[in-house]
This record gives sequence, C-alpha cells and structure tokens, in this order.
Amino acid sequence: MTNKKKILLVLGIIIVVGLIWIGWYKFIRTNVVSTLPSNVATKPAPNSNKLNNERKKSTSPAPTLNNGPSNTSQGNSSSQSNSSKSPSFSVTITRVGIVNNNLQVGTIVNGTNVGTCTLKVSQTGQTTVTMTNQVMLQNNSYVCPVFNIPVSQFPNQGDWNILVQLSSNSNTVIANWSNNPINLSGTY
Repeated sequence: MTNKKKILLVLGIIIVVGLIWIGWYKFIRTNVVSTLPSNVATKPAPNSNKLNNERKKSTSPAPTLNNGPSNTSQGNSSSQSNSSKSPSFSVTITRVGIVNNNLQVGTIVNGTNVGTCTLKVSQTGQTTVTMTNQVMLQNNSYVCPVFNIPVSQFPNQGDWNILVQLSSNSNTVIANWSNNPINLSGTY
C-alpha cells in the first residue's frame, strides 16, 4: 500500500470512529435525567382526587364559581330581591340576542348552585311569554341554561321587556335586562 492510501485509510477510520463516538454521546445525553437544583421545591402528586370529589358533593358553591358582576358591552342586568331578608345569591343576564329566529337569553348565577330560573318576556297588553330551567354547572360557572324561545311564539315583533327570576332556598331575586325593551325584529 502506498502512503497516500494508508493516510486515507487512517483518516477514514478516524472519521468513522468519531461519528460512532458522537452518536453514542448524543444517545447517552438524551437519556440522562437531569435533577432539579436544590432550591426548587416539589410536591408529590396526590394519591387520590378525594378533595375534589368532596367539593363536588357539597351543597354550597365553591368560591371559584363566583364570577362577580357582568360588565359586558352588551349590557348587564340589575338584580333585586323579593324577600324581606337579603339573599346571598344573584342572577345576571349576560346576553340577549336573536339567533336562528330564536330569542336567546344567557345568564350567570352567583352564590348558589341550586334553584329555578324563570325567563319572563313581556309587552304591555300581551300575554307574558315564560320559560323555566334549573340552575346548572356549565364551564365552571353556575348558570340558568340558555333560554331559547322561537320568535314565532310572540304575537308581534315589537319591543319586549326581559327579566329572569331566580328562586332558591325560599328566596327570589330578579334580574332585568339593562337594554330593555328589545325589538324582536332586530338582530343583536
């Protein structure tokens, strides 16, 4: 063999060995579990979901479900009590709109997770259109499920007043839509 061939053979072996070493090093480094610095505290994962399940069984709402008053650009409602003592819960109308020829009314409930919600849509001289639902949990908030009333159930498409009444534990509160009256022929 000539010197040139020997040098090329040695260089080839060095390159192959170098590539094998680099591959082995990268393999070992990707499988290394790094430890946290001593100043970082960790807590072990809980063995059960006992506290969460106890919270779900509770009859009083969790404080995280109290969403506070609504201040949406669509308007909000005012709430008043029909009881001699001031109830510790409220209902807020969060949105009113006409969607697919239905009057839709959305609400949020604070301070209770049980109760009966009654939507009342009224116009002077006309029979009040009502719909009732039970308070339910939806997306981490208590609500009266969205009320959907076909616009065809109203005798005319004029101006109507909207209120939601929430009764719970022998107390009642009322929320009036702040943009009353609404015209059912319009789009919102």
